[in-house]
Amino acid sequence: MEVLNWGIWGLTAAYFAIALILLSLHIYSRWSFSVKALATIVVLGLSVVTYKSYPGLLGWPVPSTSLPSKLYLVAVEVQEPDSIFLWAKDLDQGLADRRPRAYEISYSKSLHERAERAGRKIRRGIAMIAETNAEGSLPSTAAGNVGSVNQSSRIRFFEAPQGLLPDKD
Repeated sequence: MEVLNWGIWGLTAAYFAIALILLSLHIYSRWSFSVKALATIVVLGLSVVTYKSYPGLLGWPVPSTSLPSKLYLVAVEVQEPDSIFLWAKDLDQGLADRRPRAYEISYSKSLHERAERAGRKIRRGIAMIAETNAEGSLPSTAAGNVGSVNQSSRIRFFEAPQGLLPDKD
């Protein structure tokens, strides 16, 4: 039996309630048509914003357009023709205890090879850091920019210096 997902059901109930309020506004309100139309456009716009932002709240990978300049790698996953996924902690914010985040980068053969080498080192217990160039952004598969920029010059993986990260508990 499937576990009840309160987030989805709560969001569905909220959309239904907002639709009822909007419908009652249109039926029972004496406001002008322009006010009703503006209210409808605002509610539809907020619904789209909520729909687009909800996957990020669920933990889906962030597109590489928002990739930090330095990441502490936790894991690497390569899905060969499409994407490379990095599970990493943002080092731009310092070394505080931060939770890892998933990042999605569009696939390239050279990046695949370097990411696999970094993943093997992580599995052997060697701490790895990923660093992007000064621009800090890479093309994303979600944005449809696959292969538009040479990614091999934009991201590099290297071993973390000793003492940079706190000891494991």
